[in-house]
Amino acid sequence: MNIAVFMDNNGETLPFGEAGTVELYERDNDGWYCVSCVPFKPDRTMNLKLLRQCIYKMASQLGGCKIFIVRKTQGIFKAIVEEELGIHVRTFDGSPLESLDQIREQWEREIIAAGAAAPVCSRARGCNREK
Repeated sequence: MNIAVFMDNNGETLPFGEAGTVELYERDNDGWYCVSCVPFKPDRTMNLKLLRQCIYKMASQLGGCKIFIVRKTQGIFKAIVEEELGIHVRTFDGSPLESLDQIREQWEREIIAAGAAAPVCSRARGCNREK
């Protein structure tokens, strides 16, 4: 699983709306390492169409990414990334590189909990639960 981090030149997370680099991290037996760097420069003056194009262009270079880390997010960014692209947005202040394992583990626990909480019902199996 890959994790993307939106950061500045000092390795600190950036809030959505600033210019920086999205670094894509992958884990192997030796730990996390950066597999790609994608410049990302959303402009607060962009209309929704241009903003969506900017986000989609950046995300198209993040193959296998499940988590996107930013310092602070705005609703439209989170909506596009989570709801349209299926990448979970997490906020983190500072440098998250030492915490990528914990961030991944928390995400996995949330996914498992969400799956356990989802109702399992199928008319094909004879479920007659009332609505």
